[in-house]
Amino acid sequence: MSVHDEIAEDVSAIFEAFGVDVEWKGRNLKALVSDLVITQEFVPGGFEDNGTFTLKFQRRDFLPGPLPAHGDMIAYDGAEYRVTKVTNRPPHALVAIVVEPRDD
Repeated sequence: MSVHDEIAEDVSAIFEAFGVDVEWKGRNLKALVSDLVITQEFVPGGFEDNGTFTLKFQRRDFLPGPLPAHGDMIAYDGAEYRVTKVTNRPPHALVAIVVEPRDD
């Protein structure tokens, strides 16, 4: 068993204890959720707040199929969020996905 396999086993216990339910393309998944990061962007008329946060998933939850892609929607805690960045580094056990609130 490789060190990456051992880490994946340990990560499973963390997700079981602290993971929250999210939905992507009709699939229910467990994720770890970071704190909200708020930035300000200068726009005509002043500043606009932008908020993002990171969802971390177990890589095995996406095998053998595709990962979420930029622009996909992920539902969490009664709201939908748009994927803005996907960090995928095989053979690491986690996939990190940055999301922002859905534009209506």
